[in-house]
Amino acid sequence: MPQTLRLADPSRLPDALHAFATETPRSNRALILVGADDQARQVFVGTLAAASDLQLHQVDLSELHAGEMSGTQGNIREVFDASGESPSVLCFHRADTFFARVAQTDREEDREYDELSEDDYLIDRIAAFAGLVVIAFDQNLIPKRLADEAAYIVQA
Repeated sequence: MPQTLRLADPSRLPDALHAFATETPRSNRALILVGADDQARQVFVGTLAAASDLQLHQVDLSELHAGEMSGTQGNIREVFDASGESPSVLCFHRADTFFARVAQTDREEDREYDELSEDDYLIDRIAAFAGLVVIAFDQNLIPKRLADEAAYIVQA
Protein backbone atom coordinates (compact mmCIF):
# COMPACT_ATOMS: atom_id res chain seq x y z
CA MET A 1 0.00 0.00 0.00
CA PRO A 2 1.53 3.32 -1.00
CA GLN A 3 2.12 6.10 1.48
CA THR A 4 0.16 9.28 0.73
CA LEU A 5 1.95 12.62 0.98
CA ARG A 6 0.69 16.18 0.61
CA LEU A 7 2.85 18.43 -1.57
CA ALA A 8 2.78 22.05 -0.42
CA ASP A 9 5.64 23.37 -2.57
CA PRO A 10 6.56 21.47 -5.75
CA SER A 11 10.10 22.89 -5.65
CA ARG A 12 10.81 21.34 -2.21
CA LEU A 13 10.68 17.59 -1.78
CA PRO A 14 9.37 16.25 1.52
CA ASP A 15 12.07 14.28 3.37
CA ALA A 16 10.48 10.95 2.45
CA LEU A 17 10.55 11.81 -1.26
CA HIS A 18 14.11 13.07 -1.07
CA ALA A 19 15.15 9.71 0.40
CA PHE A 20 13.03 7.94 -2.24
CA ALA A 21 14.79 9.85 -5.03
CA THR A 22 18.30 9.12 -3.80
CA GLU A 23 18.06 5.58 -2.38
CA THR A 24 19.89 2.62 -3.88
CA PRO A 25 19.07 -0.04 -4.93
CA ARG A 26 16.14 1.17 -6.93
CA SER A 27 13.14 -0.97 -6.10
CA ASN A 28 9.46 -0.02 -5.99
CA ARG A 29 10.47 3.22 -7.66
CA ALA A 30 7.08 4.49 -8.84
CA LEU A 31 5.07 7.34 -7.46
CA ILE A 32 1.73 8.76 -8.47
CA LEU A 33 1.23 12.52 -8.61
CA VAL A 34 -2.38 13.70 -8.35
CA GLY A 35 -3.87 17.12 -8.93
CA ALA A 36 -0.88 19.26 -9.83
CA ASP A 37 -1.33 21.80 -12.60
CA ASP A 38 1.12 21.63 -15.53
CA GLN A 39 3.53 24.19 -14.08
CA ALA A 40 3.64 22.59 -10.62
CA ARG A 41 4.06 19.15 -12.22
CA GLN A 42 7.03 20.39 -14.28
CA VAL A 43 8.67 21.91 -11.20
CA PHE A 44 8.07 18.76 -9.13
CA VAL A 45 9.48 16.27 -11.66
CA GLY A 46 12.42 18.58 -12.35
CA THR A 47 13.16 18.79 -8.62
CA LEU A 48 12.84 15.01 -8.28
CA ALA A 49 15.20 14.41 -11.21
CA ALA A 50 17.74 16.87 -9.81
CA ALA A 51 17.60 15.25 -6.35
CA SER A 52 18.11 11.81 -7.87
CA ASP A 53 20.83 13.04 -10.24
CA LEU A 54 19.05 11.30 -13.11
CA GLN A 55 18.03 12.48 -16.56
CA LEU A 56 14.33 13.37 -16.93
CA HIS A 57 12.19 11.96 -19.75
CA GLN A 58 8.62 13.24 -20.05
CA VAL A 59 5.91 11.46 -22.02
CA ASP A 60 2.27 12.32 -22.73
CA LEU A 61 0.81 8.93 -21.84
CA SER A 62 -2.42 9.65 -23.71
CA GLU A 63 -0.48 9.77 -26.99
CA LEU A 64 0.74 6.18 -26.54
CA HIS A 65 -2.77 4.74 -26.93
CA ALA A 66 -2.96 3.43 -30.50
CA GLY A 67 -6.48 1.97 -30.59
CA GLU A 68 -5.21 -1.60 -30.98
CA MET A 69 -3.59 -3.37 -28.07
CA SER A 70 -0.49 -4.41 -30.00
CA GLY A 71 0.09 -0.84 -31.21
CA THR A 72 -0.28 0.61 -27.72
CA GLN A 73 2.05 -2.01 -26.26
CA GLY A 74 4.58 -1.25 -29.00
CA ASN A 75 4.46 2.46 -28.16
CA ILE A 76 4.94 1.72 -24.45
CA ARG A 77 7.82 -0.65 -25.25
CA GLU A 78 9.57 2.05 -27.31
CA VAL A 79 9.39 4.56 -24.44
CA PHE A 80 10.80 2.14 -21.88
CA ASP A 81 13.44 0.80 -24.25
CA ALA A 82 14.65 4.32 -25.05
CA SER A 83 14.63 5.32 -21.36
CA GLY A 84 16.10 2.04 -20.12
CA GLU A 85 19.52 2.56 -21.67
CA SER A 86 20.54 4.47 -18.54
CA PRO A 87 18.72 5.03 -15.24
CA SER A 88 16.40 8.01 -15.50
CA VAL A 89 13.24 9.63 -14.21
CA LEU A 90 10.37 8.77 -16.51
CA CYS A 91 7.32 10.99 -16.07
CA PHE A 92 4.02 10.00 -17.67
CA HIS A 93 1.60 12.93 -17.99
CA ARG A 94 -2.15 12.67 -18.67
CA ALA A 95 -2.57 9.22 -17.16
CA ASP A 96 -6.30 9.89 -16.66
CA THR A 97 -6.80 10.09 -20.42
CA PHE A 98 -4.77 6.96 -21.12
CA PHE A 99 -6.59 4.79 -18.58
CA ALA A 100 -10.00 6.14 -19.69
CA ARG A 101 -9.22 5.32 -23.34
CA VAL A 102 -8.00 1.84 -22.43
CA ALA A 103 -11.22 1.20 -20.50
CA GLN A 104 -13.32 2.31 -23.49
CA THR A 105 -11.39 0.38 -26.14
CA ASP A 106 -13.21 -2.57 -27.66
CA ARG A 107 -10.69 -5.35 -27.12
CA GLU A 108 -12.76 -8.21 -28.45
CA GLU A 109 -10.41 -8.81 -31.40
CA ASP A 110 -7.30 -8.43 -29.23
CA ARG A 111 -8.61 -10.86 -26.59
CA GLU A 112 -8.26 -13.68 -29.12
CA TYR A 113 -4.49 -13.38 -28.76
CA ASP A 114 -4.54 -13.77 -24.95
CA GLU A 115 -2.20 -10.81 -24.47
CA LEU A 116 -1.84 -8.53 -21.48
CA SER A 117 -4.14 -5.52 -21.63
CA GLU A 118 -2.54 -2.13 -22.30
CA ASP A 119 -2.83 -1.06 -18.69
CA ASP A 120 -1.43 -4.36 -17.36
CA TYR A 121 1.45 -4.14 -19.83
CA LEU A 122 2.24 -0.56 -18.77
CA ILE A 123 2.12 -1.47 -15.07
CA ASP A 124 4.40 -4.48 -15.62
CA ARG A 125 6.93 -2.27 -17.43
CA ILE A 126 6.76 0.32 -14.62
CA ALA A 127 7.42 -2.41 -12.03
CA ALA A 128 10.46 -3.66 -13.96
CA PHE A 129 11.96 -0.23 -14.72
CA ALA A 130 15.31 0.49 -13.03
CA GLY A 131 14.80 4.25 -12.73
CA LEU A 132 12.11 6.40 -11.14
CA VAL A 133 8.62 6.57 -12.61
CA VAL A 134 6.12 9.37 -11.98
CA ILE A 135 2.56 8.83 -13.21
CA ALA A 136 0.60 12.08 -13.20
CA PHE A 137 -3.18 12.15 -12.84
CA ASP A 138 -5.39 15.23 -12.88
CA GLN A 139 -7.95 13.53 -10.65
CA ASN A 140 -7.74 10.82 -8.05
CA LEU A 141 -8.98 8.06 -10.40
CA ILE A 142 -6.06 5.68 -9.98
CA PRO A 143 -6.43 2.03 -11.05
CA LYS A 144 -5.94 -0.23 -8.01
CA ARG A 145 -3.19 -2.34 -9.58
CA LEU A 146 -1.20 0.81 -10.41
CA ALA A 147 -1.65 2.12 -6.86
CA ASP A 148 -0.38 -1.22 -5.55
CA GLU A 149 2.87 -0.77 -7.55
CA ALA A 150 3.53 2.76 -6.27
CA ALA A 151 5.63 3.62 -3.26
CA TYR A 152 3.89 7.00 -2.84
CA ILE A 153 0.79 8.87 -3.87
CA VAL A 154 1.59 12.57 -3.83
CA GLN A 155 -1.39 14.92 -3.58
CA ALA A 156 -0.72 18.42 -4.91
